[in-house]
Amino acid sequence: MRKILFIAATHGNERDGVKVMRQLEKELPKEKYGYDCIIGNEKAFSANTRFTEQDLNRSAPGDINSSIYEVRRAAELIEYGKNFDVVIDLHGTKTDSGIVTIIPYPTEENIRLAKSAGLSRNVVWYSEKSKIAGPLAQHMPVPAIEFECGPKGTKKAFDLTYAAVRRFIEANRSGQEVCGDKNVEFYNVYGKLYGEHDPALRDFVLTEKGGESFYPFLSGNEYSGIVCYKMEKTENDKMFI
Repeated sequence: MRKILFIAATHGNERDGVKVMRQLEKELPKEKYGYDCIIGNEKAFSANTRFTEQDLNRSAPGDINSSIYEVRRAAELIEYGKNFDVVIDLHGTKTDSGIVTIIPYPTEENIRLAKSAGLSRNVVWYSEKSKIAGPLAQHMPVPAIEFECGPKGTKKAFDLTYAAVRRFIEANRSGQEVCGDKNVEFYNVYGKLYGEHDPALRDFVLTEKGGESFYPFLSGNEYSGIVCYKMEKTENDKMFI
């Protein structure tokens, strides 16, 4: 049985993961099921804001001596992650995306971890510049991915996150992979569409803009000036770095 670390509220206003883990802690004792959960950005969570000084999920690997809270916190979380076999960072989005895995660092081990979660959609989101300062899951010393679910703050998001995390914990205890959807899809984020929000866009629904066909992702996101991220479908064995 692997030791699992779940990180919730890396963004302090993404609160579904905290609610899910608090519920699961009552039903599946952590010591018996081999997992732990930690609030990523404690200060932002208390203030119900995305971050306090800078995005924690763009601050790893961090620096314990930094004057910026999120940079220090990133270093603390990376160090804590060394105590586990795998890490899953729980996120939420305003977009009605359902639940997907995000793989910020597409090594063979991380792709295998994503596939073992049993979710039908998996998004590779890797950037070379993030080697300097990037997502927590990209800099963890053990296999690590994210679960992204939306629309955040809804019963749908809670239920989907709860089901995915519970299945993963229970399968891990029995030494098995989650028995999920056989039609597993992998997508690769390769760019952005700039402009104002377009309500006609739907995540994972092929669209065409400016003569370019792509799959939108986070089309109702919180990033100013970005309509969505652009994805292409790909084969998972062609994505390793």
